[in-house]
Amino acid sequence: MNSFARKIISLCFSTLLLIVFLEFIFIQAKLFKYVPHIGIGFHFVGGMAIAGISLYLFRSAMLLQKRYIQSIFMLGCVALSAVGWEGFEWVISNYFYNNNLQGSLNNTMGDLYVGLAGGVAVCVVNYWKPIR
Repeated sequence: MNSFARKIISLCFSTLLLIVFLEFIFIQAKLFKYVPHIGIGFHFVGGMAIAGISLYLFRSAMLLQKRYIQSIFMLGCVALSAVGWEGFEWVISNYFYNNNLQGSLNNTMGDLYVGLAGGVAVCVVNYWKPIR
């Protein structure tokens, strides 16, 4: 793995850790009622980070694939991570903070779609400037 790939993976993992930290802060301090749409940004950036991690973590295998296969793989990783994250949010908000932040099924599905949109953004960038 080259140094550029290591930097990308480190940046993406750091971004995910920051998002998790901010999520805890927002839940604990009940800040979501003051900034209700910040979750959209969390999910979009999280989707981008997961796509970046999957692209560069599996770089040697991805280089052998066509870009549309790379995109399918990245979006699959983002979808699995987004579903896991929604479950994590539900457990944290209901069992630890006794505060149902998830709201409705529409909210959950919207969060999943926004996360996938972040993954699509990375796929588009990968089409313009593929990994090497």
